[in-house]
Amino acid sequence: MSHMRTILVMVGTIFFLGLMGCSGDPAGPVVLGGDEDTGIAEDNTSTEPDVADLDTAVAPTDEGSSAEPGSFILTIEHYFNEAPMELLVDYTTDTGLIVHFTTLRYWISNLVLTDVDGQSFVVPESYYLLEQTSNGVRDTVTITGVPSGDYTTVTFSIGVDEDHNHSLDTLEGELDAGVDMSWSWSSGFIFFKAEGNYLNDAGQTMDFFKAHLGFDDLYKTVSIPLDGSIRVDGTHVGSLVLSAQTSKLFDGLDMMVDNSIVGGPVDSPAGTMAENYSNWFTVLSSGSEKQ
Repeated sequence: MSHMRTILVMVGTIFFLGLMGCSGDPAGPVVLGGDEDTGIAEDNTSTEPDVADLDTAVAPTDEGSSAEPGSFILTIEHYFNEAPMELLVDYTTDTGLIVHFTTLRYWISNLVLTDVDGQSFVVPESYYLLEQTSNGVRDTVTITGVPSGDYTTVTFSIGVDEDHNHSLDTLEGELDAGVDMSWSWSSGFIFFKAEGNYLNDAGQTMDFFKAHLGFDDLYKTVSIPLDGSIRVDGTHVGSLVLSAQTSKLFDGLDMMVDNSIVGGPVDSPAGTMAENYSNWFTVLSSGSEKQ
């Protein structure tokens, strides 16, 4: 009898489990994080771009260029007509004047470089003495720390501006009262000094001439526009080579009379010569060289 009960209990249990399998939820894995209404699993695949795929590049620059500041080299070569000017060599002007130089010295100052966007870089403390004398030639200025850019205009002055021309307390750059470019009888600097000899037709002798120009009225500013642009940056050194046509120095002057020019106002032989040298520049070459 006890065996019969045991068999009935087992049969009932099997029957009950069979009913549960037919009427209950289908067996299967539990879905976590699915939609409570649909029971559909969420797609956890991100639709946001991967960080590695983001375009994080900066604005494109010219190939090989740099945003770092660079250097700019200005060279002024002295010519007489078509030939490089040499000291103690006789030259003839268009008017027939025979002349040679023994000394040529002048200050260039207040350099400004202007780029294609019209932005200007004012070179700080830019006072340089260029010269061609028996002691040697200095015709080149190197400017460092120039902001990267494409420069189309170079501006500078011949002489020393009024703010720096009358006091030793305002000396900057290469300004120095001890380089024989200041007046012994007045305050201020000699802006331009040329000395040499010319043929005196009357006596057929080579007589001495000198031109020592200065004073605030003769301070001249020169602007050199370029046909293209000069690239300057951390990997490109810009350069501009100018010729200074020294034959123009004597235009409008009579050396038989105007052979000793000192200081002088604008409406004088000094003013004429200052106007001449402010217009004696032409561009020989310009560009940049990759370092």
